[in-house]
Amino acid sequence: METYSIGEISKKTGVSIRTLRYYDEIGLLRPAKDPSSGHRIYTEEDILQLHKIMSLKFIGLSLEEIRQYIHQPTYDLTLKETLILEKNMLEQKRSQLERSIQAIEYAITLLEEEGEIDSLLLMSLIRSIQTEEDQKRLMTHYLDQETIDAIFHNEELKQKEKEMIKSYAQFVKQVHEMYGLPIDHPDVQHMIETFLRSTVGLLSSQTVEKIADLLNKKTSESFEWEEEWDVLSPLPFSKEEVQWLEQAMDYYMQRLEHTGIDWEEPQKGENDGHGKKR
Repeated sequence: METYSIGEISKKTGVSIRTLRYYDEIGLLRPAKDPSSGHRIYTEEDILQLHKIMSLKFIGLSLEEIRQYIHQPTYDLTLKETLILEKNMLEQKRSQLERSIQAIEYAITLLEEEGEIDSLLLMSLIRSIQTEEDQKRLMTHYLDQETIDAIFHNEELKQKEKEMIKSYAQFVKQVHEMYGLPIDHPDVQHMIETFLRSTVGLLSSQTVEKIADLLNKKTSESFEWEEEWDVLSPLPFSKEEVQWLEQAMDYYMQRLEHTGIDWEEPQKGENDGHGKKR
């Protein structure tokens, strides 16, 4: 019977000597020992067992789980249950990896377009992507499924996602620059109008109304919503900037109500905030 040293097994399988020693220590793969030298002696059967360990480890099983199956000649439904759980975990990890890639792509896009990224904006975008599933779960307590789907499964929004990110980056930059100006200043109002048209304007009026109703409610439920949402999707602004921006937004919406202007559609002759007419 052909035998192998630990070094030979390491080269043959790609498993490090340190790992092979650890498997021996925990009783997962115990080769025979040379009586005189004490060196580990591996056989072809040990190699097969090692391949089992590597295969089960590859699909995500823990060493403790592998210990349960390593010496079984056949597997029954108990393995199926373990594999289903592992499959679900791997799918979650895959989803997390996809979101991480998405965040990196956004950062690259902003760097290419703007040359630099506001650190608070980048952290806000990453956090928002990271917690997307939690955002959906939170919304189920306050909004109907149709509205949630209109926000997260909107094909038009997905197609214009990078464009919206760039628009948002520009908006964040402008807020930092204009903070402190009177909320009714033409430049401030134009900034808000441009941002709304490029983002919220892609949603249906019905969806916007439902979101607005939730935000405008002054109840314990709405305050709880805002606190939870701030944790899941923090704004890239200081507390003072948020208060100023909220006031400027309120002023803009009140102005629309008084004038009867539909902000979803550009109005002919409307002042664009810089003294120019559209």
